[in-house]
Amino acid sequence: MKNPSDSMLIKEYALVSEYKKCLELASQIQTIDQADLRRNRFNALVNAGDDLKTIVENIRKSSSPDALYFLWSQTGDESARRSFLQLEGKPALETAEMQYALATFYTSRDSEKTIKLLNKSLELSNGDNLNTEIFKSLASINYQLNHKEQAYVWAMVASAFEVPVIASKQEMKLLYGFSESKYEQLDDIADNIQSALESGRYKRSMMPEFK
Repeated sequence: MKNPSDSMLIKEYALVSEYKKCLELASQIQTIDQADLRRNRFNALVNAGDDLKTIVENIRKSSSPDALYFLWSQTGDESARRSFLQLEGKPALETAEMQYALATFYTSRDSEKTIKLLNKSLELSNGDNLNTEIFKSLASINYQLNHKEQAYVWAMVASAFEVPVIASKQEMKLLYGFSESKYEQLDDIADNIQSALESGRYKRSMMPEFK
C-alpha cells in the first residue's frame, strides 16, 4: 500500500500488536521434540516486534491529531501529547473520536470538563460510530459528582446498548432510592436519549438540569 493513512497505520499497529500477543502466548506453550516449531515462533515474534517499530516510525512522520494521540497514548510520547493538547478548540479535534481522546486527558483532572467533552463526542457521532463506553463513563463520573439523576439515566442508556453495568435495574433502584414517579421520568429521558443516539440526533440539552 502506498502512503497509507494514519488511521490505517494505527489499525495495522493494533493488528500486529494482537498477533504479537498471540505469539508470546504460543511461545510459552511447552512442546516435546518440536525445536523447529519453537524457533519459528521466536523468529515470528521478533519480526512482529520489528513491524511494530516500523509502523510507529511511519506514524511519527505525521502531525495529524490521530497520529499525535496514538503516539501519546500508545508510546508515552510527551511531545506528541503537548502538540495534541495545543489543538484543543480547533477544528482538527471537532470529531467524535478526537473529543473522546481529549476527554481521556481530563478524566483525572477536571470532571465537569470531561463530561462536557464526552457529551460533545456523542453529539458529533452519527449513530454508526457510537463509542458506547462513553455511557458508562458518564454514569460513573456523574455518580462521583453526586449527580444521581444523570448517573441513573446514563446507566440505563448503557444497559440499553448492552454495555455491562455494575448493577441490575432493580439493584439500581434500591441504590438511588428515587420515588416511582421519578424513576418513570428518568426512564423516559433514557429512552429518548437512546433513540436520539441511534439516529445521530443527540444533544446534551436532552438531559434536564436537576436541582
